[in-house]
Amino acid sequence: MGHLTSLTLSNANLSGFLPHHWHCPNLTHLDLSGNRITGAIPDTLTLLSAITHLNLSSNDLNGNIPTSIGDLISLTTIDLSNNSISGRIPDTVSTLPELEVLNLGSNRLNGSIPQFLSEMRGLKELNLEGNDFDGMVPFTAKFVSRLRVFRAAGNPKLCYNRSVLSAEIAIGVAPCDKYGFPVMAPPATATARSERSADYDDGAKDGDADEGADARGGPSAAVLGVAIGLSCLAFAVILLVCLCKVCR
Repeated sequence: MGHLTSLTLSNANLSGFLPHHWHCPNLTHLDLSGNRITGAIPDTLTLLSAITHLNLSSNDLNGNIPTSIGDLISLTTIDLSNNSISGRIPDTVSTLPELEVLNLGSNRLNGSIPQFLSEMRGLKELNLEGNDFDGMVPFTAKFVSRLRVFRAAGNPKLCYNRSVLSAEIAIGVAPCDKYGFPVMAPPATATARSERSADYDDGAKDGDADEGADARGGPSAAVLGVAIGLSCLAFAVILLVCLCKVCR
């Protein structure tokens, strides 16, 4: 396999762990996405010294991103999205001069987003959504605007500085308050709830009052029915008496 330059085994129902020994010094493209590979990413991945595209997305990988990933200086694309990778983004990522795409979405990464990402001039796509990052987004509007893709939504403890970024740029991220914490949407106040309840209560009371007025101000329907029936009966009796007199 020494001459192998590209290996794609995506959606191949692979399981187990990533190998610890690689004998592919010329491999530049590795795509194992959409499988059931488990365990941590081994440090020995750095044996793939010529790798430029690494796609391990949509597996069951866990553990941390190995710091040795910084040794893969030819990397242009890293896609580790849709796994269960935890921990922080290692500082050694900053030593990847050719990196253009960094997709870490839908993992369990935490801590603050490193400032050095904004200093990576070649970076074009950055996906950090669906993790557990906290603190303030450390990027300027200029940096974000030059990215083709920037995603950071789905990090409930993350926020952006309103004097640096706008809601249009930091889509799905809450603004920071003066203490650097996310501003949450305020819940419905007790006053508002009381006012709404009062509206419903007033309506109910009005209806009850109308019904009460009907009950107090006039006879019931049953009484009216009996009265009308008796009146009709009396009229019929009088009419029969008159007819009898005429017939005589």
